[in-house]
Amino acid sequence: MLALRALNILLQGSFEAGGDMIKDNAEIYRVVSKLLCSKNSTIQQTAAESVALMSSDKKMCYNLAGQNFNLLKTLYKAPEVDDAVKLRALVGMSKMCASSGGDVNRNIIAEGAGVRIFKQIRQLLVKNPTEEARKW
Repeated sequence: MLALRALNILLQGSFEAGGDMIKDNAEIYRVVSKLLCSKNSTIQQTAAESVALMSSDKKMCYNLAGQNFNLLKTLYKAPEVDDAVKLRALVGMSKMCASSGGDVNRNIIAEGAGVRIFKQIRQLLVKNPTEEARKW
């Protein structure tokens, strides 16, 4: 988990440095997928944050989108998950939706569902107006 946090810091600071480490490493994608399924909220939050940060790059987003979109959706809908994890899951899902860039063949979800995700993000931000939540 510490390695994943270090990777998150790289992605937040110098995206190119973190991106070069990740792009062709399928093992990182598998580890993140496994960590999203964890029962520990801190691990879930770190993994969801990683997915949200990695989704900023189009190539990484396509590598993540297949299985991880459904995992993020499951995290968001789970009643026992913290709001911080839900917020990061929603941000990751919204970045994956936006990555298609209007290409109908690359859409991950149905038309209009992205708007619903944005509304859910807004509701979570209104519910939890902390500085940590607003950075997402």
